[in-house]
Amino acid sequence: MKVCGGEKFLRRGLVFVLCILSAPFSLSGCNRSSSQEEEQQQQQSSSVEAAPQTLVMKTLDGKPVTLDQYKGQVVLLDVWASWCATCVEALPWLNALHQKYQTRGFSVVGISIDDGGRSSVENFIESYKLSYPMLLDSDKKASVTQILGITSLPTVFLVDVRGTMIARWTGKSAMGSIEAAVINALEDGPGDAGQDAGGINTDVLQSKK
Repeated sequence: MKVCGGEKFLRRGLVFVLCILSAPFSLSGCNRSSSQEEEQQQQQSSSVEAAPQTLVMKTLDGKPVTLDQYKGQVVLLDVWASWCATCVEALPWLNALHQKYQTRGFSVVGISIDDGGRSSVENFIESYKLSYPMLLDSDKKASVTQILGITSLPTVFLVDVRGTMIARWTGKSAMGSIEAAVINALEDGPGDAGQDAGGINTDVLQSKK
């Protein structure tokens, strides 16, 4: 009995020593993972700054569209997908927001990243009677999600009349805060928007949830 007890004690001691020795390796693994995530976030941030020159979508008819075509307007870009339940829930509200402020130089612009393209969104446009422009991701090698650094849906960007992305919301956002930001952007007025010949400027982008 004493011998068996001694074996149990030795086994428990061995397990304890192994746990102590393995702890540093577990912690270092977590640190490496965090470092990789930080590096990825930095790369995504860099991609967002480069978005103006490379972001090209297409209409449902396949015609290319750039955000430059909306310069002079306040634009709310809604990057979504038909398989995203939160995205679909927001469609009626986005449509109402578009209709409410469109006479003041505002437009919601939807950008679908569905692989099915037009066939994936047509039913939603008809079912919800969407009146705002709906665009499709046009280049899978340089997709909207890659260029804008999007990691979750929905992601919404507010672009002012100068072509500057001034705010960003990710996930299920407070609709009141989005509408307030739209109103503020409309009240800022056109300013010197016509003097900016460049693309969409993302230097002052603010992230919100």
